[in-house]
Amino acid sequence: MTESAVALTKLRANYAMYEEASRQLRRLPVFAVGQEGNDHLMSLLKKLNETEDAATTISRA
Repeated sequence: MTESAVALTKLRANYAMYEEASRQLRRLPVFAVGQEGNDHLMSLLKKLNETEDAATTISRA
């Protein structure tokens, strides 16, 4: 992962802790995922979110 990608990942994780920020990010087209069609993609994104949530929870402990 490039240095900028790592920085973006950390920034996203920080914003994910705040519901209002998360809601606003989801409204941006670049962060939105189309709801029609691709169930496989949605299941992968769900697993990714669960993994990120678990990592965030562990790092706070």
